[in-house]
Amino acid sequence: MKNLTLLLILLTAFQGALLSQSCLPEGITFETQTEIDSFQVNYPGCAEIEGNLRIDGDTITNLNGLSVVISIGGNLLIEGNNVLTSLAGLDSVTFVGGDLYIGDFSYEGNPVLTDITGLNALASVGGGLSIDYNDALSSLTGLNNVTSVGGKLHIYNNDALTSLSGLASLTSIGGDLVIQSNGVLSSLSGLDNINASSIEDLNICYNSNLSTCEVQSICEYLANPLGIVDIIYNQSGCDNPPEIANACGISLPCLPFGDYHFLTQAEIDGFQTNYPDCMVLEGRVIIEDNQIHNLNGLNAVTSIGGSLQIDNAFGLTNLAGLENLTSIEGNFAIFNSGNLTSLSGLDNLTLIGGQLQIYYNHFLENLVGLGNVTSIGGHLEIGENQALTTLDGLDNVTTIGGHLDITENKSLTNLTKLENLTSIGGFLRINDNDDLTSLTGIDNINDSSIAYLDIGYNYLLSICEVQSICDYLGDSSAIIRIYYNANGCNSQEEVELACATISVNDLDYLNTFSIYPNPSFTQITIENTKTTPKFQISIFNLNGQEVIKQQVTEPKTVVDISTLPQGIYMVKLTSDDKVKVLKLVKE
Repeated sequence: MKNLTLLLILLTAFQGALLSQSCLPEGITFETQTEIDSFQVNYPGCAEIEGNLRIDGDTITNLNGLSVVISIGGNLLIEGNNVLTSLAGLDSVTFVGGDLYIGDFSYEGNPVLTDITGLNALASVGGGLSIDYNDALSSLTGLNNVTSVGGKLHIYNNDALTSLSGLASLTSIGGDLVIQSNGVLSSLSGLDNINASSIEDLNICYNSNLSTCEVQSICEYLANPLGIVDIIYNQSGCDNPPEIANACGISLPCLPFGDYHFLTQAEIDGFQTNYPDCMVLEGRVIIEDNQIHNLNGLNAVTSIGGSLQIDNAFGLTNLAGLENLTSIEGNFAIFNSGNLTSLSGLDNLTLIGGQLQIYYNHFLENLVGLGNVTSIGGHLEIGENQALTTLDGLDNVTTIGGHLDITENKSLTNLTKLENLTSIGGFLRINDNDDLTSLTGIDNINDSSIAYLDIGYNYLLSICEVQSICDYLGDSSAIIRIYYNANGCNSQEEVELACATISVNDLDYLNTFSIYPNPSFTQITIENTKTTPKFQISIFNLNGQEVIKQQVTEPKTVVDISTLPQGIYMVKLTSDDKVKVLKLVKE
């Protein structure tokens, strides 16, 4: 009898081992209800899934067939289930080794999922926890026993979510805390017990009804932020770090990495009160609202470690208030600030470590204010500034680390203020500048620093034969596009011809000659304003053919061009070893 009892015990233990075993190291995906229902038949004894478990199917209504699963070694992904209302069936799962996704940030949510009580046994998540795009989910009840998340906590775009109280047992995470775009969420209660030191970046944004953020974990984090802080576009009381700090009863330190996001004049004016002694800002500074009309509250700031972005600031006419700013380590962007007429206020700025982007500022006439900047670490992009006539303000820039892109500045007439620029680190693009007639100003760019040349749709641009362009055209490996400009600069061949006629430069000599009228129909006068040496006039068409040749000894010489066909010509003036080439338009 004892032997029989022992045998029964052994058989029971063996049967239990068969019924609870590791399986599926490659993971498994369920896309139909039939696959869920057949799981225990197809995989008998499979209780500890070693790989990923993915549940993603339009016909899945319940998860009861998974009731034997107790752990998942990889990720658990529950997404794109359009008729699934509950997670009942996952009641035995105690551990997820990888990430847990209930819905997906890539818009694959569970639109009718109303609760997650089926996860009541879950105690820890080895990776991140993301709850995204679950339109009917009103609470997180079901996660009550989760104490730790190894990665980020991401709660995004759950339109019916009213409470986070289901996370009250959570004490630590291992990544970013993101609460974003949950339209009816009013409080962060439920996050109270998370250890603030376990949070990396903090993102609380676009929760339009959120007014209570002063829970313990958030208050402790703001008192000693360890990463980027981005708090914006919530309800009053939780709309920016100073509001939350005030409710917490704490003083804000300078944010080590985070955004200083200014949406109102009051935030600008209160900066020195909210962030006392903050002169060096390590993070990004974003100024973004049409009600901001001056930046005087920022007059203590001396440097920005991240980027400076001024966007949609229609109330600004200049940048007064930034007079003490000397360096921007990251990018500097000025976008769509329609009443900005100048950049005065930046007079002490010497360094831009990243890109300089100036776009869509329709009343900006020049770039005066940048006069002390000598180098730009990234691209220089100037585009669609309709009133910009000159590049005054860039006079002292010698190097650009990235592209030089000047596009769709309809009133820009010249590039002469770039004459000190000697190198760039990418493509050179001059496009769609309706009033630009000449590339004079970019003469001194070392052609070896140009990666790609694109000059097009500048309908008045006729002078492209400046030194940098000519040198670049002479490089057999050059990548070149020249098109839809005026005659003389309407193709690569035209520019090469113009470049070929220039052999020697002697500025004192060259600047003494002029041709008028130009354009002309019948005759031109060539005048030398200094003592006249003997020189020779040669006129070439764009095919390189010499069509007129004449010796000159007088200060003014009239040349008959009445027999020449209408078009563009090159007038070459030669004396000894000196050459002057001028462009002539025959009407």
